[in-house]
Amino acid sequence: RRLGAKVVLTEAQFCERFLDIYTKLGTPTRFLAVEAKVCAPSRAFKQARQYLHIAHHVYVAEFTTKRDGKANALARQTGVGLIHVREDIKGRLYASIAIKAKPSPFFDRTLASRVWKSASKIPQNRI
Repeated sequence: RRLGAKVVLTEAQFCERFLDIYTKLGTPTRFLAVEAKVCAPSRAFKQARQYLHIAHHVYVAEFTTKRDGKANALARQTGVGLIHVREDIKGRLYASIAIKAKPSPFFDRTLASRVWKSASKIPQNRI
């Protein structure tokens, strides 16, 4: 399913960290953050939890060939969603939401807008 995002920021800075994907969606505007990791789910979820202040919904995207019980447990414990990314035999990548993110109880629109404005916008195809 396409999200309809017209501008996606990659490597947007938030404090000493860089968000892998940060975008605004819909009306009213909703912010979405994604932390991507090939492995190390504990570190990914630790980083992703910091983004709950600047995004309505936060996800960890993990490249996987098998389902990881640790990542699933962390998603359920933290409210951060989980996206599984896999590669087919032709080398095409597919992403699917394994666990939907809960709305952030810590979201701060002013802080989110500052991060958005401070990052350089990179127009991309709709995702």
